[in-house]
Amino acid sequence: MTDDNGSNVEAGIGVAGSTGVADGQWIFTWVAQPFDWNAADFVGVNFQADFQTDGSGHFDDDRVGWMIRDDDNSSDHIFGVQMDPGGSGYNIEAYWDGDTFGDDGGRTSIVDLPTLSANAWYRLRAEITKLTATSARIDVSLTELDGSGNPGAVVASGSIPDTDLLPDTPGEEIPNPGYFTATTIWPAYKNYQAIAGAADNACYEVVTSAPPTCYALTLGHTGQGSDPLATPANSTGCAAGEYVSGEEIQLSGAVPDAGWHIDSWTGTDNDSSTADSNTVTMPASAHAAAVNYTEIPP
Repeated sequence: MTDDNGSNVEAGIGVAGSTGVADGQWIFTWVAQPFDWNAADFVGVNFQADFQTDGSGHFDDDRVGWMIRDDDNSSDHIFGVQMDPGGSGYNIEAYWDGDTFGDDGGRTSIVDLPTLSANAWYRLRAEITKLTATSARIDVSLTELDGSGNPGAVVASGSIPDTDLLPDTPGEEIPNPGYFTATTIWPAYKNYQAIAGAADNACYEVVTSAPPTCYALTLGHTGQGSDPLATPANSTGCAAGEYVSGEEIQLSGAVPDAGWHIDSWTGTDNDSSTADSNTVTMPASAHAAAVNYTEIPP
């Protein structure tokens, strides 16, 4: 691709002489790979890219994250992290500093960078884990690469445990909920032209949860009276009447007919109980539980 303001894909400038991304003014938005922060199975998203230092061993405005618009490649619409002058020198910092929501700026320093080699390649990785619909944990690392692009030592790492617990002061603002609730979100990368240095191997990974293994619970009774009722009606992610192994289920509403009483239970945590309520701890298999009614002698 070609853009007078970059970033352009060029042969021979990447890791170990591969094709890479030249420095440029604008953000590259990967519009073919959208994802949804609030999908039911979404756990988090990991971003990674290789960046080259300049002749002084510095980075400036080199960034990974996501964009919430695909019609504007400026920094007003990106959420992520970047390597930039800051902290006690150069650092990896949070970045949600645009004007989309009129923010004063999200530029919390996550970790200071040590002295880095000149014209060398490093791998920036950001793991952004969903905590709530509008908050995240952010873990970052920077790994040195050898001449062939193989990872070596991790030279810096740090975390923001919860974006909702930031001071919410100018420069360290809590991110606006709109960064998480946008209709569509796209992976994005920036290799800024303030200093010379290419980029390469941009990638991302959406982390999702596996669907739960659910087991059916059948409720019944012997004698004359009502079936007990289960609370909750199901485990999260399971159909009605189905539960994951280990779920504690409350049974209630066992009402004997006139002339009958509760004598015992079966398949519960306390089968000898004569109360009208009980509990079941769901095993890793289909299961049945029942209340047993006995007729009261005349």
